[in-house]
Amino acid sequence: MRILISGSSGFIGQPLHLSLKEQGHSVTRLVRTQKESSLDTVYWNPEGGVWDEKSFEGFDTVIHLAGENIVGRWSKRKKKKIYESRVHATRMLVQYLLKLKERPKIFISASAQGFYGDRGDEVLTEASPPGKGFISNVCIDWEEAGQPLHMRGVRVVNLRFSMVCDPSGGALQQMARIFKLGLGGNIGTGKQFISWISRNDLILSVHHILSHEEITGPVNICSPETVRQKDFAKTLAKVLQRPCFFVIPSWVIKIVMGELGEVLLLSSSNMNPEKLIETGFAFQNLNLEEMFQQFFSK
Repeated sequence: MRILISGSSGFIGQPLHLSLKEQGHSVTRLVRTQKESSLDTVYWNPEGGVWDEKSFEGFDTVIHLAGENIVGRWSKRKKKKIYESRVHATRMLVQYLLKLKERPKIFISASAQGFYGDRGDEVLTEASPPGKGFISNVCIDWEEAGQPLHMRGVRVVNLRFSMVCDPSGGALQQMARIFKLGLGGNIGTGKQFISWISRNDLILSVHHILSHEEITGPVNICSPETVRQKDFAKTLAKVLQRPCFFVIPSWVIKIVMGELGEVLLLSSSNMNPEKLIETGFAFQNLNLEEMFQQFFSK
């Protein structure tokens, strides 16, 4: 299979890129800087409308993961970058693909659990309605951006990522550093649900989606096991053999991190990977403590 992938240098994209190549696929990276240009890359500039139609031809699958990092104070400028790098760039890419003589058969685009917003204890399947707020609106428009391809017969899949866990990066790496200093504990009430998935299972889920034609539309990329934040913290502290008694009040998070803190740390996301389960995906990491043991007991 010939695959074009954006965001190939990121926390998710880099290992996915390597895994796809190891499985025998021909993988080309979609890059935004000409300095990266090589035989295995395609250059584009979505802001400037720069693209070479010939270089986009001939791909069976396009995997679109690129987007502005959401970490940082959510100023008006930051929010604009978050929105445009996801929604506008995806719309532009989709327009490129629609113009091709031979369109890809599959278009897989990143999305996020932020689609659902803060939903308390509600179990969230792919059929659940969207939430409210900035990040929910971003995800709604982000997913909608791929629909013109769906209308033209392309299989479109939206990966609604939960918290992706791996000790080499992402949120878990930052958490582990704090816990190793003995500063771990509850955030807010600690009752908010955390949906999570190991990075390895995320990569395997993409392979699963590629080989299962019946999977279309949004897919919850998460483990079947969700946990309260307080239990997540206790489990991580137990494996790292560190205390877990600090409490960071919600008001502190809101003052220090603003809207980003509310979305990342205080919102409750009780996701269920219904489509992956129904199509027989074999999770490698189903238990949080066992995953942490695998990561940190080496």
